[in-house]
Amino acid sequence: MIKKFLLTITIIIGFNFSYSQDIKENVEKSVQNLSQKLLLNEDQVNSITSIMNEFFLKLEQNKNDSTSLIKQTNEKIESYLDKKQKIKFDVIKSDWWNKLLGKRNTQQNEQD
Repeated sequence: MIKKFLLTITIIIGFNFSYSQDIKENVEKSVQNLSQKLLLNEDQVNSITSIMNEFFLKLEQNKNDSTSLIKQTNEKIESYLDKKQKIKFDVIKSDWWNKLLGKRNTQQNEQD
């Protein structure tokens, strides 16, 4: 009985660790991609990485509110961008979110 319990706990912890690693890698890749396209400085990269980690934590807590989370996250990201970067981000953000979340209709979410 105790062995089954410990095995279950180990599997759950392993799943959560694996899932967290997937999110971390996904965030790092997406911010790196954004950094290359927008020519972000180190402070911007750090700030946006933090914003994206916060996004995924909130998304896990409330999956039904992804539209407003994306909108809020876009606003936070834009607050760290200069004028030229904002213009470019506006052009690429739909594709960037599609790659990040694997969705086809992210553009609709951003417009809501």
